Amino acid sequence: KSYLNVESLEILAKDEEDYVREHVAANPNTPVASLKVLAEDEDDDAPRMAAIGSGTAPAGCSRP
Repeated sequence: KSYLNVESLEILAKDEEDYVREHVAANPNTPVASLKVLAEDEDDDAPRMAAIGSGTAPAGCSRP
């Protein structure tokens, strides 16, 4: 369960640390607008996690 509100997730989606953005992307409460930002992330894992979070990931991929 996530205890972060939407506003916090939106801020953390822009964090400078890769691992923070990856966790935000994996959070089921992250808003779609933030997932779209994370989908364009330079870090390899954040876009993958954003695709999973938005339901657009290829078959066989799921949340960790």
